[in-house]
Amino acid sequence: MLDPMLSRGDLGIDQLRTLCAEGKLFALVDSHFGPWKSPQKKFLEPKDTDPEFFEIIAWSEVTYQPPVLIKLERDDLNTILNQLSTDRWGIFIASSFSLEELAEHFQKFVITKGPDGDPYFFKFQDAAVLEVFLNTWSKKELDTFFGPCDAFGVTDLDSLEIVKFEYEPKDLTRREKTLPAPEDCLISLRQSQLDQCFSRIEIDLVKIIAWHLRNEHSYLVQHISKEILEQRVLYGIRKGRKYRLDTVADLAGFVGLLFEIAPNFDQHPSIQSLLTNFEIPPEKKLDILVDQISEEEWEEASHLYDDKFWPRQFKKSGS
Repeated sequence: MLDPMLSRGDLGIDQLRTLCAEGKLFALVDSHFGPWKSPQKKFLEPKDTDPEFFEIIAWSEVTYQPPVLIKLERDDLNTILNQLSTDRWGIFIASSFSLEELAEHFQKFVITKGPDGDPYFFKFQDAAVLEVFLNTWSKKELDTFFGPCDAFGVTDLDSLEIVKFEYEPKDLTRREKTLPAPEDCLISLRQSQLDQCFSRIEIDLVKIIAWHLRNEHSYLVQHISKEILEQRVLYGIRKGRKYRLDTVADLAGFVGLLFEIAPNFDQHPSIQSLLTNFEIPPEKKLDILVDQISEEEWEEASHLYDDKFWPRQFKKSGS
């Protein structure tokens, strides 16, 4: 349930353009998106607010890439609105504070404390994750996280509208204060919040890949309803994960092959052998499929097409 002082509304394109022109619009963006034209950007570093907590992290094994904070210019805003509207690219931030002050603020939240007491990297730049926490945080947690921010904007992947979250506590002097102290910013994650995040991320991933299929491969899915398409995409994501595919790009590529070749294309012996070879790094599997599977083998895989495959799968799952 939303805190009474946290409001949810619409953030229209005109408002975004006005904030951008006033120098008050920022974006916190996943590091793999880019390049960005604005010279005003800072990469958040994986630092912690508690030195002892920071020291127990096995940094040699860390692969997490913190997001980049950008003070948006018109061209970058247009890129987000026109090219990334169906991706989970990141979040908008409205603030009168400087880029350096905002980076200093958000730096304090990159590492958090998990329900088991261990350090977790907090992907609050993921709109699905941010929404879960905005809806479940206490007043103190909201006040600390909002800090110098007037509002956050996230994309609704159903309507493609920008949803605005504003937080206005009764203490109206809050925005005149300095940034929250580091020791107040070590957020503790609850297991119920993590469970909700996993569910929301999964739902969003289905929508993102379904949008990708509609936009880039419409001839494959044009006669499939939204509900059925999303059911099949979810099936493909779960199957892809059994082969240890994990990134959005790899899962989208794998799901695309289910539609382009056959929903059971992975049963072809050569393809199955490669996908189940767990000595191959997961992020390289699809590239190797493209390079090593011959046109003849892809043709053989397409002949595996089973008209009863999809009905049979959803009968098993009870949907």
